[in-house]
Amino acid sequence: MPSRGWRQIRLPTLIVLSYALSNVDMALILGPANPPVLAVMVLRLYTAPALSSLLTAGAGALLQAGLVVTAFAGVWLLERLIALAGRLWLRQGKRDRLTAPLLSTGRIGTRLIFALGGMAVTALLIWSITWRWPWPQPWPEQLSLSAWQQSGSGWMGPFGHSLLFASITTAAALVLAIAWLETEHRERSSTLAGIVYLPLLLPQIGFLPGLQFGFLQLGIDASVLAVSWAHLLFVFPYVLLVLAGPWRGFDPMLTRQAASLGAGPLRRLLRVKLPILLGPVLAALAIGVAVSIAQYLPTLIMGAGRISTLTTEAVSLASGADRRITAVYAILQAGIPVLVYAIAIITPIIRARNRAFLRE
Repeated sequence: MPSRGWRQIRLPTLIVLSYALSNVDMALILGPANPPVLAVMVLRLYTAPALSSLLTAGAGALLQAGLVVTAFAGVWLLERLIALAGRLWLRQGKRDRLTAPLLSTGRIGTRLIFALGGMAVTALLIWSITWRWPWPQPWPEQLSLSAWQQSGSGWMGPFGHSLLFASITTAAALVLAIAWLETEHRERSSTLAGIVYLPLLLPQIGFLPGLQFGFLQLGIDASVLAVSWAHLLFVFPYVLLVLAGPWRGFDPMLTRQAASLGAGPLRRLLRVKLPILLGPVLAALAIGVAVSIAQYLPTLIMGAGRISTLTTEAVSLASGADRRITAVYAILQAGIPVLVYAIAIITPIIRARNRAFLRE
């Protein structure tokens, strides 16, 4: 129970913290260009033509990892201090008057963030169909679909690559996660489970160049296999996180009754468990697709810059290219996960409309 509670409560916090400290694509778009943040500087050193810069890049990667570990230690210390303060508060018999205002503030903040995101997507959609928008007019002077034409933006190739990697990695991650959860009762050790989540906790810039070097030694250079493997390192842990709770909460009596009727393990999985857990499986699929679509650094490093996806092109275009073409790539990048999320939400509702048990 302690290790499972750690995965359910602390692990998402540490993942978000590591992502915030070591993300490269967001820093390239929103961060300062000069001086850059540490992760961007390490990436520049790794991709510099001078071989001597690799040593400096390695030192920078170690420094980035040390920064993340220090932040983890700070979170652990802060958790201990909050727990100590909470115990002292309870021993003094004081009432909790802060929880309700904090929760209300959190709900308002969440809605504000979603509203800002919706307005940003709306602005991108308008820019993608804009032909002329002189300042300071509040609305485009002329609209056109020229940015969506293949000859103008060339988005079909990156779009196809993004779909290919998302399909391969999400399908493989789902199969691996279901196999993992179906057999975890036979092995209670959590050591391997901790290793699975390491790619989400370690800075990507710290180990992806080493992974690329290992693939080069095997003769696998800038291939679909290399990029798919790199995506899978990040998609599989997220899929496993989403599926673990519903899978472990499944009532085992249902499969035992099926077994008493002569159903084998595979039939129990396909005919009993998966239909009931269709909602969580589709949610895991949607998150896997979104994670794969968003991978920038694994695609850039493992693809050696020769395999383009919507994300790599969008980051490149965001540095100052035509806003209309940039908006097209951003809309496509966001549209694929949104479509999959919609399917994942609507499908279980339609399927369970006449089944009270599935609705519960």
